[in-house]
Amino acid sequence: MKNERKVWKVLEVDNNLLETCDVSHLIRLFFKEMKKKGARLLCGKVILTFPKYDGDKRPNCIIPEIRNFVRQLHKEEARFPFYYVDEKSVGMHLQHIACLSPLADIELTENGIKFGVKLSNPTIIEDYLSNVSVFMQQLNYTEPEISERINSIAISLGVQF
Repeated sequence: MKNERKVWKVLEVDNNLLETCDVSHLIRLFFKEMKKKGARLLCGKVILTFPKYDGDKRPNCIIPEIRNFVRQLHKEEARFPFYYVDEKSVGMHLQHIACLSPLADIELTENGIKFGVKLSNPTIIEDYLSNVSVFMQQLNYTEPEISERINSIAISLGVQF
């Protein structure tokens, strides 16, 4: 499952879709139209961007429109993080979880984002990882492949299981 080459797919979320929280195009593309082979090829290779806020200095996870969009995406398809790039420097998993957490739990520091006790609750992270694991099982990944991916995501979140 380790990528020999890093090839990422950057998906820019259209401003209108962002403002209306319309995630149907992502759901249709990644969960209705894509076959298992295509899903496997994109595992760990997707980055969502929000061009409307490229010049905004705030972290994406505190911008209301982005928070709402990610929350809607999670509500409609909690398995979507399967596709996110795992690298900690990219921060897709961290951004997703931060968007799901209450703003009161997010502390901005010089080194990035710090979370309060609620986000540190292992159940939140376990549920997040479980959604990815279940989807990988549905795509016929082996247990070692699933374990490797879950560990990779956990490391990108700064946790270990």
